[in-house]
Amino acid sequence: MQSVRPHRLRGNLAVIAMGALLVGYIAFLLIANYKSQIELQKSGSEKMRLDTEKQADAIGYFFFEQKDYLKNLVEKREISAFYENKALGMSVEYGLRYSLFGISKVFDLFLEKRRLAGEKTYTGITFLESDGTELVDRAVDKDNPGQANLDLKKFLDPGNPEQKILVERQGSFCQIMISTPYFFKGAFAGQVIATISADTVYRHLIKTTLGASKRLENIVTAKGELLFLPADWSHEGEIWGSPDLKELCASVPGQVQRFRWGRENSSKVDMVAIRVPIPDTPFFLVVVEPAADLLGHNSPHHLLAVLAILSLAILGGVAVIVRGNTRNLVLQARLQEAAERGQAVEDKNRQLEQEIGERQLAEQALQESEAQYRLLAENVIDVIWTMDLNWKFTYASPSCERLSGYNDKEIVGLHLDQLLTPDSMDLCKKTLADLLSADNLGRQDYPHFLLPQLELRFKDGSKSVYIEVNGSIITDSQGQPEGLMGVTRDITDRKQLEEQFLQAQKMEAVGTLAGGIAHDFNNILMAILGNISLAVRDEEISPQVQDRLIQAEKACLRAQALSQQLLAFAKGGMPVKKIFSVAEPLIESTAFTCAGSPVKCETSFPENLWLIEADPGQIVQVIQNLTINAIQAMPAGGTNKIWAENFTLGSGSDLPLSPGRYIKISVRDQGMGIPAEHLPRIFDPYFTTKRKGSGLGLASAFAIIKNHHGHIAVESKLGVGTTFTIYLPAVERQINPQPKEDRGLLAGKGKILVMDDEEMVREVLGKMFPLLGYEAEFAGDGSEAIEMFVQAQGIGQAFAAVILDLTVPGGMGGRETMAELLKIDTQVKAIVSSGYSDDPIMADFQKYGFSGVIAKPYRIVELGKLLYEVIMGKL
Repeated sequence: MQSVRPHRLRGNLAVIAMGALLVGYIAFLLIANYKSQIELQKSGSEKMRLDTEKQADAIGYFFFEQKDYLKNLVEKREISAFYENKALGMSVEYGLRYSLFGISKVFDLFLEKRRLAGEKTYTGITFLESDGTELVDRAVDKDNPGQANLDLKKFLDPGNPEQKILVERQGSFCQIMISTPYFFKGAFAGQVIATISADTVYRHLIKTTLGASKRLENIVTAKGELLFLPADWSHEGEIWGSPDLKELCASVPGQVQRFRWGRENSSKVDMVAIRVPIPDTPFFLVVVEPAADLLGHNSPHHLLAVLAILSLAILGGVAVIVRGNTRNLVLQARLQEAAERGQAVEDKNRQLEQEIGERQLAEQALQESEAQYRLLAENVIDVIWTMDLNWKFTYASPSCERLSGYNDKEIVGLHLDQLLTPDSMDLCKKTLADLLSADNLGRQDYPHFLLPQLELRFKDGSKSVYIEVNGSIITDSQGQPEGLMGVTRDITDRKQLEEQFLQAQKMEAVGTLAGGIAHDFNNILMAILGNISLAVRDEEISPQVQDRLIQAEKACLRAQALSQQLLAFAKGGMPVKKIFSVAEPLIESTAFTCAGSPVKCETSFPENLWLIEADPGQIVQVIQNLTINAIQAMPAGGTNKIWAENFTLGSGSDLPLSPGRYIKISVRDQGMGIPAEHLPRIFDPYFTTKRKGSGLGLASAFAIIKNHHGHIAVESKLGVGTTFTIYLPAVERQINPQPKEDRGLLAGKGKILVMDDEEMVREVLGKMFPLLGYEAEFAGDGSEAIEMFVQAQGIGQAFAAVILDLTVPGGMGGRETMAELLKIDTQVKAIVSSGYSDDPIMADFQKYGFSGVIAKPYRIVELGKLLYEVIMGKL
């Protein structure tokens, strides 16, 4: 027995040693599995974060692109034309209605073209004026207008020039809107609000296929409110309605967090979620999926528990075996070891199967992400491209064909200088040379570059396109540059708009200059014409000299008409009307306009042509503009026919005029004609197809005819010619012709107060009044005139009449002076005088309290007649 006991002791020690080794081996396997699980969970969390950030960037790019589309939309010519027409005084019937129709067509085209995976991106778009008035409201689905139930006025933000993304929830329905302000000449003019289709965004950018992936995605606000409500609320709604998930949606973004989802059957499911901000939006992307799909079915803490339990079980078994039969213990230990090894192999196989499944899911998610990026790239309007450092394209999105004429297959391999003009290519090389200099080669973060204006030649050479390029440098794994990538945008329309704005500023400066010249010119003519009128009446002058003075007098009146035409062209003032026949002035003006050109002008006016009440200078300007257009349309020569006829308009006519009597003036050329697509826009300000031209001739003609309550229409056929037709209201009464040389003076009595800032005018008037029997006193500005008027009334020597100059630079003018005189004496008899014939006061003087009007320059005969009529109460 003594020899057996050491043997048994050695056997027990061997069993204990083997048990300890077995425990150590199992612990090694479990610790290795624990570390593997920890790394797998880190990798899964990092992958989830990266995938979510990529998808958030894609969604952010979608919203950035939509804001850019709307920014380009408000820069369309149709919107600026509406405000320019409105600034010109056009009403809805004459111009604004057509402008709003043009905006509606642009909006309809915008709604039709903006698509995502073939579905329309927007449900509606509304254009509000600065006061909240709804100008245009277009919807994709007429039965479901989208924005009709929203109070859009509350979104007006005059003080904010930036675009905003808006969200408005109505019960279970969510409206996503992009608001873009519009500024006209630096002032807030309105707001364009477009509603994005929530269903389209949810289906193609948020919702993923359930299949192999159980991932759920949604967009939340900063407060954690869901942007999209799942259709199947019984399944997804339980998860999104979880209190733990709601708290996570409002937590710190960018971290993968776990939470317990309590089902309705009281069971618990481990879930993981992450919230990532969507760039350039007020939203966050939230992704939720089962923890087992991302982190595996076994928790590392469970493995530690299993390790402890197995170790205790093995040690207990060893103790039992040691206390039992050594052979049985050794046999059982070997069997246990074999079983544990088999279990370890099974665990390894299970782990391998799980890793393979996770890799397949990752590849599927990667394919879905790539499909989304490709979808965005192939549907974007701007051109996305890449090229190597040799300036050769390696990729371009399909939109390149619209911009350059080359499709995305043809452009690959082309050198950049085959598209750009030499100057633009030199600018590109210089910009990139600075970025790729030796100072930048050692950097890991290569800077972006912006080329704000390059000129690109179309494939067939038919036109040039102006583009803006925003790009960056592509680097390899070592941080060295290996290519370029960027986005190219068509800015041709923007460049044309800038040129038109500069032209408008030039015309405004010309108008200011023309007004000043006309004012000073008429004052000088006043002095010349007044002195001639006085000289003609000198009895010592021979008849021959008197005849020459009369001719000089006529020349001065002709110069006055020219200055009035200059003012009418430059400023487009209100008409100063009188009753006359259009025949004589139109015959003279057209002959003068065609002189020196290869165009022959034929005129025809009947003797019984009705009279009109209009501004002769402005009507002549309209015909001259049309004649100039005819001359330019017939560079090789031809005939321009102008005729007029009496015309009675009955009820039920298509013309935008009231029934009544009109004269109808027609101007027909034999030129090249106007294309049909240009006809609706020829009266728009600054619209022109000529290389040299402001686009203001027909616009000013339209405004003048409108101010005379008439209408202008056009008909044209390519290769045949163009006919403009003008309708002007005819007057019922006739004028009594005056003798051409009626130079008798109407004399009177009394004191006349004259306020004029020009000394030469005061001097010539001082010589005229004694011949008319009046005493005159003069003031240099309104303040002095008021003081003299009050003083004369105070001593009982009131003025019989007052003549006030309308414009006094640096002092009180006629309008302000008249307002003060009416406060002193409501019966004051005042005459307004000015060299500015385009001022509204000259056209409607009685509205401002004046008794008469006389435009500079004028003769002594006209002055005497007007004073007699005003003082004697004839007017």
